[in-house]
Amino acid sequence: MENVKRLIDDLIGAGKKEKCREQILAETEPLFIILTHFARVEKELRDLRVRNKDIEDLRAKIKDLQKQHLIEMRNTHETINGLIHVVSSIMAENVNLKQQIQSFCACHYQELAPTCSENWDEDCSGQGADQGRLDEADEVSARTSENAEAVRSPGAVEHSETGLPRLKEFEPLQLLGRGGYGRVYLVRKIGGVDDGNLYALNTLDIKEITSYEAGRQQYRTERGLLEKGLEAPFMVGLYYAFQTQSKLCLVLDYYAGGNLLHLLREWGGVFSVDETRLYLAEIIEAVEYLHKN
Repeated sequence: MENVKRLIDDLIGAGKKEKCREQILAETEPLFIILTHFARVEKELRDLRVRNKDIEDLRAKIKDLQKQHLIEMRNTHETINGLIHVVSSIMAENVNLKQQIQSFCACHYQELAPTCSENWDEDCSGQGADQGRLDEADEVSARTSENAEAVRSPGAVEHSETGLPRLKEFEPLQLLGRGGYGRVYLVRKIGGVDDGNLYALNTLDIKEITSYEAGRQQYRTERGLLEKGLEAPFMVGLYYAFQTQSKLCLVLDYYAGGNLLHLLREWGGVFSVDETRLYLAEIIEAVEYLHKN
């Protein structure tokens, strides 16, 4: 009987323990849920702190990049302004140098006798036997250019009935060179607002030019570029364009230093880095102007 009674007591105790365990589980379940949420929140907070740090690092990098960009922009702006100043200075020096050269050459050639074989008293507006061939070449000359009309002084010298200039209005001083279609002379203007100015007179043989399509095309191209030269930087400008009975005459800027190839040969066939940079900058400036206009 005692065993039975002990067994009953054990069962009753076990039942109480089970009930107590269930009660404890019921009471602690919300706590476990809260702890689980807290752990999740704590993990999200850690992730957020990491992301915040990444964002702060990114902001710092952006600020550094902005600062570098501002410095580069400032340097670029200063560089551009410097280049503009250099180009302006070069152009101003170019004008002054041209005036000095003209003055020097005018004194130097004052007592030189002409050595040119052209008939300088020929009427430059005359219509000769080659006029038909000239018309076939798309009327490559047969008129003064707009630039020529701008610098001429009506009435300063005797003109033909058409108002075109005559070859005798240009005093020959020196033969500068020969080309495939004619010759280039150093001349001094006689009369007009540009009286005494020195020019390079390019005389082209009409027969030679009109005999080949390549010659006609070369003349049209050269004439078109020269007409833009007065406004373009670092380019030879065309002041007058007219014809004689056998020649096409282009009156151009005169530069006593010769062409780039001549200068390269004079300096031993090699330019320094700075000289190369300077001449390339001038060429690029001129070509860019032609493309834009």
